[in-house]
Amino acid sequence: FKGRSVMSIYGNNSTYSISDVDFSTNPEKFVFDSREGKISMIDYLRSKYRVEVKDRKQPLLLSIRKSRDGTEEKQYLAPELFCLTGLPDGMREDFQAMKQIALYTKLSPDQRTKRME
Repeated sequence: FKGRSVMSIYGNNSTYSISDVDFSTNPEKFVFDSREGKISMIDYLRSKYRVEVKDRKQPLLLSIRKSRDGTEEKQYLAPELFCLTGLPDGMREDFQAMKQIALYTKLSPDQRTKRME
């Protein structure tokens, strides 16, 4: 998962780049500070997004975002609430596969208009 991008399947469909998988914590143990005080990941997702984490013992994905001032912000993500995005490196290196994908993704304006009709 390192280096891959994931997209949330709840909320605003945010994307994150995965830096690591943290096997030392899980949604059940992970607690962070919020405006209301300390809250668990499970309670936060339930109250804010009405999402239930089914596997409470799964390891968390770690995403590190760098802000404009250069500081790093760690974000822990429950894997079951995200899906992988993009293409694996092996597929991107395969010329024939990329050629086939381009037939569907690189359309002329006329082709796009026809698909919309």
